[in-house]
Formats: sequence, structure tokens, C-alpha cells
Amino acid sequence: MKPWIKERYTIGKTFSYRIERVIIKEHMVIADEEVKLSLFCNPSFHDNFTIHIFSSGDIHLNYGNERSLNYAFFALDEEKDHLEVGLLEGGPDFKIRGIIEGFYGTPWSHSDRLDVIRFIDDYRMNAYFYAPKDDPYHRFLWRESYPEEDLSRLVELIDEANQKHIDFYFCISPGQDFIYTKDEEFEELFKKINQVMSYGVKHFSLLMDDIDYDLKGESKDRFQRPGVAHAYISNRLNRYLASKLDSYAFVMCPTEYWQNWDTEYRKDLREGLDTEIMVFWTGYNTVAEYIPNFDGNRAKEIFNHPLILWDNYPVNDMATDHLFMGPLVNRGNKLSESHVGMLSNPMIPWHLSKLPVITMADYMWDSHTYQPEESYREAVKDLGRNDISFEQALKIFADENRPSLIHYQPNITLEKWIQNKDFHTLDEYFKRVHDACQILKTSDIYPEFTEQALPWIERFERDFQAWVKIKKGQATPADFEYIENDPHVMGYQVLAKIAKKMNLYHGKIYKKERPNFWDNPKVKR
Repeated sequence: MKPWIKERYTIGKTFSYRIERVIIKEHMVIADEEVKLSLFCNPSFHDNFTIHIFSSGDIHLNYGNERSLNYAFFALDEEKDHLEVGLLEGGPDFKIRGIIEGFYGTPWSHSDRLDVIRFIDDYRMNAYFYAPKDDPYHRFLWRESYPEEDLSRLVELIDEANQKHIDFYFCISPGQDFIYTKDEEFEELFKKINQVMSYGVKHFSLLMDDIDYDLKGESKDRFQRPGVAHAYISNRLNRYLASKLDSYAFVMCPTEYWQNWDTEYRKDLREGLDTEIMVFWTGYNTVAEYIPNFDGNRAKEIFNHPLILWDNYPVNDMATDHLFMGPLVNRGNKLSESHVGMLSNPMIPWHLSKLPVITMADYMWDSHTYQPEESYREAVKDLGRNDISFEQALKIFADENRPSLIHYQPNITLEKWIQNKDFHTLDEYFKRVHDACQILKTSDIYPEFTEQALPWIERFERDFQAWVKIKKGQATPADFEYIENDPHVMGYQVLAKIAKKMNLYHGKIYKKERPNFWDNPKVKR
């Protein structure tokens, strides 16, 4: 994790007093009696803070909210042994930083969601967007109130977020069948919002993504174009929230959430949405190989509203057989200048998502100095839980699952071994990965990770047994029939490539492959 302090303005004089201990949760320091700590709240700081150190022994700490107050004390603890007289500045690049549970497929378990909220707090993010596509009350049954049992779990998440000073965003997706001309529809929408608002939720999102947005019937007659209708529903919900809450945040996700060019729909949103409404955008594609600074600036001009980057990494609902465990790459270092926020949409297996999401949290905090490989190594170390054997095994497993839509780079070394049929070196490779998988499989260091990784570990075990047959000269095409339709795939598919090279396997290496759109000059970007 990057240091808490980003900028230092000092006069070259060492702070001559001693801080023995910083008690972060209680916002206290144990120090020489000469040290006097003063706290000053300035809401305009938001999540940022400053620490002003005087030669007199005074320390003035300026902060914007409870989060930045905690951040400041973490920073003071990190710096306490080498303080100099002057001013220290810290805080994130993105104002809104977090995770959106926005994938299709089996939603996270309740225990996983509680862990997500704690994780957000641990890695200096500040927002959790509750938007599981397959929660029926979020999307298809949006008119219906949450039943008591579901509501109880939702309230527990809200309470946990509040305790951690995490902003809980309740998201709702009524666009499949919302009738824009009927006040009764808005009454149902507001009723659903009221149900969670009564438990202290002040952050909301209206998601109009992945729907048929062609208007029909009365809606078509009144609004003509979907962008006009979507601005209308967004504004009515925004104004309802304003009438009920002293302070709130509201984000809408347009149906055209990914293009980086202008459209009639976007023009209607640009001109029709209330100015304070924030808007989601995912880059030039649903999963964008690259999001350069230029695209961020262009999207800001097109929407002319505060933008939040919904980064569809490392989400795997489009390829549930794969894991995407590499670090975040190919994101401009100035996107915080065009976006007020950034979110990660993780994989269906939450605990396998942590490694890449830690790197994304590093980027959100300090995109200007973010180093993917350095962040990746630190993330592996964090998740290794002080067990060297588990840490090394995790690194090998994660490295095997780097390939993704934002990481097309082949493993040149592996490809060379396969091309040359270097059985000796390949045998060392298979044994190394197999040993790592066995450590992960039998370890009790991180049982949730082991449980979720098990299907991919077992897939590699099948590959390993097939490799043993190749090595012994006993392999037949029947030994490889499982490959094409196996529901779990190790990212580099080494065994499949070897078998194909040896004319033992004739199926696909991967079930489906998406071309790198940035490598095609004919694709509009």
C-alpha cells in the first residue's frame, strides 16, 4: 500500500519531541508532555488531510470527515519516528473509490459482502455499491419491497458500512419495464427507496444499463427518445431525494455507458439531467483494454456531468471459466482529473478478486505514481498472511491466471517451451504449479480463498495427470477430450497448447476469444 503522505513541505528541522504511540481509533497520541495535538475539521477537505508540525511541539491536524481523520492518524503513526517541522499532505486522487457488486451470476454471500465492506475500509476506499444483477429485488422485482429476511441482511450491511465510515450506495434497476408516463410507477420507485432510506442510506444509484431502451406506447408518444425519458426518471428521483434528505449522493448509469463518442442519447442526457447528478462510464468498451487520459477528458466533455469510472475489472461474468488475477494496467494516470470516482466490479468469487482489487485500490489512491507490478507483489504479500509458503504458492497460482481482456500479453517463456517441445523445462513448470496448488489446497491459512480456488486447482490437477501421460508417451486423444468444455480454465492453457502441438487435441484452446479492439484500426474508439 502506498504511503499515506503524498507531499512534504519541510524546513529541514527535525521535530525535537517524541511520539511514543498513536492510538488511531481513539484519535490520540501518547507523547512527550510538550507535544500538543489539535484537530480542525474542514468539510471541504473530504477524504484529504494535512498535518502541520511546529517546532514548539504543536501538531495541527486538518481533516474533512471521519475517514480522513482516521487517515491522518494512520499517517501520523507511519511518520512518528522521523517527523520534521513543516506540513504534510495526504489523501486520495479519486473522491469516490470503491467496489460495485454489479455482475451477472450468483450474488456474493452475506458473509462475503460483510468482508467486502471491511476490505474497502482496509484498503482506503470509501464506497460499496449494492447492485447484484441477479438479486431479483434489485432488477426484475424492483417494485416489491424486500422481504423481512432479505431486508435484515441488507440492514446489517448498511450498519457495517456506517460503522466503517463506508458510503453504502443502494442501487436499483427498474429499466426493464418502467412506464415513464405513470405516476404510479414513480410511487413504487419512491416506496422502494424509502424502505432503505429509513435505515439511514443517503447514497443511491439508478441503473439503466443492459436494457432494451426503445420506447413504446405512451412513453414513446410523450418522450420520443430514450435519453429524454431517462433524464426525466433520473431527475424525478434526484428531486425526491433532495426533498427527503439534507445531504445525499445520486449516480445514474446510462444505457449507453461504454462508448467514447457522442450520440443523440448522450446529448439528451447532457442537456436534460440535473447538473449535480453523477454518471457512470466504463471506457470505450464494456471491458476496456485501455482507458487513456484523453478518453477520460473526452467522456467528461460528452456527458458534461460528474463522471464515475465503472471499471469492469476483474469481473468474469462474461467468462466464468476464467480467473483474472493480474494487476490493473493500461489506465491513464490523470483520470482523476476527469472523474470524481472509480469503482471496481470484481469477479463472482470474491476472495479470488482481492488481489487485483488491491492493486486497483492503490491506483485509486495515487494514480500518478501507481506501479502495477510493485502493487501486485505487495498485494500477494498482504494476502499471504505472513506465511511464506502460502504466499509463494499464491503468487504462482495468480501468475497462472493473469491473462484477461486488459492483459493480452502472452507468457513468452512458456510459449517458447511449448514451441520447442522442451519437455524437461515444461516438466519443471508443471511440478512447480502442481506443488503450489497442493499447498493452496491443503492450507488453512486462508480457507475462503482455498474453497473458491478449488475448482481451478482441480482443473490443473487434471492437466497435470494428462501431462504425466504425455511425458511417459502414453497419451491418447481421449485423454484431452475434457479440455474444450471444462467449466474451469487456467489462464495460459499450457497443457491444451502442448496437446495441440503434438496433434493430440483438436478443439479450442479457449471457449471464446475477444480480439483486442485497440489493435484494430477499423474499430471506432
